[in-house]
Amino acid sequence: MKKQEPTNRSSDSTTGKTREFADSTNPPVRSKKLFASGLRRFLKRYRTLLIVLITGALVVTAIYSVVSERGASSNESASTDKPFSDSDLLNQNEFLDAFLLNNLGGLEAEKLQSIRVVGQIVDGEASREFTAVKKRPNLAYLRLYLDQGVNLTYGMNGGRIWRRINAPGSSAKEEWATEDEARELQSMTNFFSPLISVALQQRELVKSIENSDELGRPTIAVQFRNEQTGDKSVAHLDPVDLSPLVRFDHLADGRIRRSDFSEFRMIEGFRFPCSIVTQIEDAEQKAIKIDRIALNPGVLSEFFEPPSSLE
Repeated sequence: MKKQEPTNRSSDSTTGKTREFADSTNPPVRSKKLFASGLRRFLKRYRTLLIVLITGALVVTAIYSVVSERGASSNESASTDKPFSDSDLLNQNEFLDAFLLNNLGGLEAEKLQSIRVVGQIVDGEASREFTAVKKRPNLAYLRLYLDQGVNLTYGMNGGRIWRRINAPGSSAKEEWATEDEARELQSMTNFFSPLISVALQQRELVKSIENSDELGRPTIAVQFRNEQTGDKSVAHLDPVDLSPLVRFDHLADGRIRRSDFSEFRMIEGFRFPCSIVTQIEDAEQKAIKIDRIALNPGVLSEFFEPPSSLE
């Protein structure tokens, strides 16, 4: 087999961006064992944040059939006339209707079929770029730009989850995700964030809605059963515009994951948190910064299919 010549450029078809490798003339020489070990460490370090990115950060909140890509810069916002009183919260259906109205703008959820997000994972002073794409009903794609020009791509097509590793001077390596990876990554195929899903289709999973000062400021705490984690979640909403501020997810292993959402922007009526910070108990915080968002970017379902080499 003819050896592939080293290259010094990488193109991402989902963003159109071209990146230079760190050292194109002397690509890194690593054994498969060392590379696999480094990849496992990366996934262990960032997997929780990636899951929040795909399931929690994508707070689907605006519905247009065709929206062109643009920067997340609009200052438009929606708000209720006044905070909700305790008596207002007794009628859960009316409150959830108001939640959807403020976050969906009263538009039809069925019209939003896909979304693309470009941003950075920030860890201390270091950052890594990513591109994430989701398409209904259960398709997802995630590309991470790692050190020394290495790209890691995950494709999720329902229950079939695969990955591709591209490194300078090497042929692409394509393989099915491991059983452990698949188990954790499966929740990424959920299109809507947990609370949006509940408010749209499964309101019986809401256990309570009440005013709260648990965070040291007024919020509305919505406790619900999160089918994406299999256990309880509590979302704290802004008491005026009902945007999600913090969500606590009680995980199956007994730990609690906290996700903070901020820097909201309205894009064609779409409320989107452009800063997401997540932490599991005393573990180190990780953050995501969103640079660009595109609704219904026209991606085909074939884009998420496993490579032919795996079929």
